[in-house]
Amino acid sequence: MAETHFLSEADFNWQGKTVALRFDGDVPVSYRHGNWQVSEDYRLRMVLPTIHFLQRKKVARIIFLAHRGRPGGKRVASLSLQPVAAWLASKLGSCRLVPWRKNFNLQPYQLRENLRFMPGETANSFRFARQLAIAADVFVNDAFAVSHRRQASITGLPRLLPSFLGLRFETEMRTLSWLYKEAKRPLIFVLGGSKPGKVDYLRFLAKWADKVLVGGRLPEMVPSALAANPRLLLASLAAGGRDIDSSSIAEFKKQLAAAATVFWAGPLGVYEKAASRRGTWAVAKKIAQTGAFKVAGGGDTQRILSQLRIWPAFDFVSVGGGAMLQFLRDQTLPGIKAIVDKRDLTG
Repeated sequence: MAETHFLSEADFNWQGKTVALRFDGDVPVSYRHGNWQVSEDYRLRMVLPTIHFLQRKKVARIIFLAHRGRPGGKRVASLSLQPVAAWLASKLGSCRLVPWRKNFNLQPYQLRENLRFMPGETANSFRFARQLAIAADVFVNDAFAVSHRRQASITGLPRLLPSFLGLRFETEMRTLSWLYKEAKRPLIFVLGGSKPGKVDYLRFLAKWADKVLVGGRLPEMVPSALAANPRLLLASLAAGGRDIDSSSIAEFKKQLAAAATVFWAGPLGVYEKAASRRGTWAVAKKIAQTGAFKVAGGGDTQRILSQLRIWPAFDFVSVGGGAMLQFLRDQTLPGIKAIVDKRDLTG
C-alpha cells in the first residue's frame, strides 16, 4: 500500500478547492411521514469523518457522487438519491440534489443524481469520467464498498484529477489487512447470499479460513470438485431453496462455538420473508453470542444487524461485502490501484 495516497497523510492545499467525493450511498429507504427516507444509514455515517476533514481544510464545495441499486443506465424514480440528499442536508445544513440535465452550481454541498442512471458509469466510460471531473479540482474516493468495480467514478476519475483515498477507506484497508495477517484461530467464515460471483472467492477462503460455512443459494452453485474440500461446509437447503435446513443450522452453530474469529458476509436465506429467515436469524444470533472477534460485511448483513439489534456485538463492520472479500483475497482493489499507481486504465 502506498500510504501517501491516504487523505489523512495528503500534502495538498485544499483551501478553496472543489472536491468530487465518491461515497457509499447505496442504502435502503422506506416511506415514512409522507416521503422516502433513509432507513439504515451506516454507510452514510461512515463518510462523515472525511466530510469533516474537508470542512476543516476549508474547501469551497463538495460535489458528492454515489449510486443506489442497479438501474441499468436509465432513470428509475425509486432509485433516486433524493433521500440521501435529505440525509446529508440534515447533517450539513444544506445539500442540493443535481439532476443530470442540470449543471453544478456554487452551493457548498451538492449531490449528483444516481451515477448509474447514466450508462457511462458502469461502462467505465472515459468520456463520462471527464463529465464528472469538469467541475472539480480534486477527487476523494471514500466508496470502499464499490471499489472492486471498474467504473467511471472509481477508476476513471483518478486519471483526470489529483486523487486520494478517504478516511473510511483507510480504516477498511488497515483493519482488513491486519485481520488477514493476524486474526486469531480458529477462523470461521460464514458466506451467504445469492450472487454467483461469491463462489469465485471460495478457493481463497478455503485456504485462508479454518472453516467456511456456505449458505444462501451458493451451495447450489459450488462445483463438485470444490465442494469436496474438507474446509467447506455447504448447507443443505430447505424446500424451495429459500433457507438452510434445521440440520445445517445446528451444524453451523456447532462450528461457530469453537471460533476465535468469525467473518460473516451475506444472508443464509431470503431473510426479507418471515417464512425463510430462520437460518439467517439463528446463525446471526449465534455469531453475536460467541466470544470470538466478530467481523461482518455487506449491505444485507448490515440490515440484519440492525433488525436483530446485535450491531454492538460486532467488533468491525465493513461497509463492503464483495469489496471486503476481494480485498482480503488480493490485498488491493481496482479503486486503490487507480489512485496509487494509475495503471488501472480500463474502459
